[in-house]
Amino acid sequence: MVFQLLLLVVNSMFLFEGPTAPLVAAASLHGITDFGFGPKVFIPYAVGFAIPATKQELDMTFAIASIHHFSRDIGYNKSLLLHLLLSSVAIIDINASFIIFSLYYCGFHVPFHLCRTFKNGNRELSLITTFLILIVYKIFEIYLFDCQLNIGDRYIERLVICHVVSDIIFND
Repeated sequence: MVFQLLLLVVNSMFLFEGPTAPLVAAASLHGITDFGFGPKVFIPYAVGFAIPATKQELDMTFAIASIHHFSRDIGYNKSLLLHLLLSSVAIIDINASFIIFSLYYCGFHVPFHLCRTFKNGNRELSLITTFLILIVYKIFEIYLFDCQLNIGDRYIERLVICHVVSDIIFND
């Protein structure tokens, strides 16, 4: 049921806008910490973009990857509950769901991810990424008043999946 609700949301191509969109867009740069693993990190990205996949296969993989990835922050049960909450709220009000996601993503996930990167010995990359996120956010805030995020974009889904796979392979 969680996957069905989540897929209902992911399966649609929503454009999110509002006060949290620029922050989510900037915070998504936290994925560049993957490159701290060295050239070997290109393997999951190359494979992830080379494998042909249907829209449904990408959506399902994205949903599973998201649940797993957020479980690193809050555990599997809470990650499942978070995804169920986001999916349930999205049925009623997709923008409210995005705001809840934004609060978790920017308030917990990205800071936890950057702290893990720092603790795993990649301090410089963690700090540079943090400052880059802040600078890009300020630029987005100033110049992109009508920022929109297309969460249903297949390339974004593939990027997230590759980020999660890299985290599993190289951070565990």
